[in-house]
Amino acid sequence: FATGSILLFEGQEVGVGTPIGLCGNSGNSPQPHIHIQVQTSIFPTAPTIPFVFVNYGQGGEYVASGLPQVKADIQHCSFSLFYDQLTNFVLDDCYRYEVWHRGSKVKTINLKVKMSETLVTFFESDKGRLYFGKQYGNFFVYSIEGSDPYLRLIYLALSMMPMSDVTGLKWGDRVNNSLVLNRWQQLVASLLNSFFTHWVTTTSNYQLQDKTIISGQLRNSFFEVEMASVIELDPQNRISRLQVGPYEMRQIAMAAEE
Repeated sequence: FATGSILLFEGQEVGVGTPIGLCGNSGNSPQPHIHIQVQTSIFPTAPTIPFVFVNYGQGGEYVASGLPQVKADIQHCSFSLFYDQLTNFVLDDCYRYEVWHRGSKVKTINLKVKMSETLVTFFESDKGRLYFGKQYGNFFVYSIEGSDPYLRLIYLALSMMPMSDVTGLKWGDRVNNSLVLNRWQQLVASLLNSFFTHWVTTTSNYQLQDKTIISGQLRNSFFEVEMASVIELDPQNRISRLQVGPYEMRQIAMAAEE
């Protein structure tokens, strides 16, 4: 540490994001650096064990957990309360959307925020459930139940999101093949993946365009399936608008609880 920069006292508990001090070059070192290792006990000869870093950017790409490449420039994707608020869906709140397809209105739907017996939050419609939550500074969509195609649109538009305010940040995810492939394509994908794991995969790549707009590209290269997506978030209305392929969902009002 740099001399006089340590901000904590011995025995104090720390959490993710707690400032400890400034990087220095005390000891036998030619330049400021940080040495990190994890070991099984406090004794100097104790075995070391593997570990990963979380929530960092490398080459403009977000990494939820991993090890930076040697000599790579990285940046800390710090947790932002603003993005925590954007994804703060309150229990029993209701959201109403108009669904449009190629410029024509096809349906009005209502979604209600509920919680399962295992304390997982989900959107509920009359045809299904979409489970989501937050872990380690990220927003995740966990799974989908039922046959609601509009819950599927939310899943595809934002399957995960780092709650960080690094403008232009990019990140990727892998989504279930069943969300983008037709029935016969799903059968072929399941057969091939039974021989070679992840041979046929669907990926989603997102980018934070500005403070509240996230663009995406969904792709299954095996079947040459591609779809673009855009989602607009709002601190008050949460998901105000989204578009996946030819479908668009526009929030029209927050429905009052009955």
